[in-house]
Amino acid sequence: MKKFLTLFVFGVLVSFVANAQYTETKDITPLGFSGNFQYVAYGKDNGIIAIADNNCIYTSKDTCKTWNVQKAPIDSICGLIMAEDQKTGFLYNLYQIYKTVDGGKTWLEHKPNGIPQVIDKRRVEYRNFFVKNIDTLFFIVTNRVNGMRIYMSIDSGDNWTEVAKDMDGNSYFSGIANMCFVTSNHGFAFGTAGFYAETKDGGLTWEKHVISHLTYFYDGVKCCDGTMIQVYDGSVPEVEGIKWAYFPNGGSYKMCTVSPKIIMLDLDGVRITQDMGSTWTLTVLATICNDMIFLSEKIGILVGRDLTSYVTIDGGEAWT
Repeated sequence: MKKFLTLFVFGVLVSFVANAQYTETKDITPLGFSGNFQYVAYGKDNGIIAIADNNCIYTSKDTCKTWNVQKAPIDSICGLIMAEDQKTGFLYNLYQIYKTVDGGKTWLEHKPNGIPQVIDKRRVEYRNFFVKNIDTLFFIVTNRVNGMRIYMSIDSGDNWTEVAKDMDGNSYFSGIANMCFVTSNHGFAFGTAGFYAETKDGGLTWEKHVISHLTYFYDGVKCCDGTMIQVYDGSVPEVEGIKWAYFPNGGSYKMCTVSPKIIMLDLDGVRITQDMGSTWTLTVLATICNDMIFLSEKIGILVGRDLTSYVTIDGGEAWT
């Protein structure tokens, strides 16, 4: 009897140990709980839209106090663009585009008619997207062999026409850092390094100007006096319509015009100029932020690392 009891107890222990080795765990972390905000925009009737590097879309109707989260339709998102009507917008990565016409509530895959998927037997990559107005859009693409090309749409992105080719840059990091129109016809496109292009017919044709491979361009913005401020690092020539702003080692992530101020977000924090770039004041932030929008002359939003957002209600002077 003792021998039977001993064997029985031993068998129970062996069974317990064996089961312990196969204990199941369940991940109950809420969707989108961790990550970094990368892009932010505003959708009419949908509120603030933020994209994180965890491939989630966040929306807020109470100025970032609370967020709703959903999975994005594509991964590795490279950009979020919302047109001036605040209803038409685009999400894109290197090979796919999704479009919304309801302020970001729904997103459907968009096939850009006129932009080939393959050029010279090489797959085309989408690099940058710029909005001139609700109708006129520009897409920067490359096949990483013969430079970047600029495509233009005058019907909100349905049909595209090539307006420039053989732009510099075949590397993974090449692109157009900023595109800005100082008038309806006169505009500039600044390569990430070494060149800029100029148009005087609204974007139908572009003339490339090579400067130096040691010159880097970042974001820029149109000023209220009909010129623009463009951030750079390196050396640049005098160009009519451009006021250069020199910021080495980082440049600007995003710039906004909040009349009469111009606000710039960079690695150090938020900078403000009220004299068209002659002098700047700096507000240091506790979190590195990646993107910025202003909903009015007073209310602005920053988004950045660790799903952190900042809000200003005084035109960028103080951020909470």
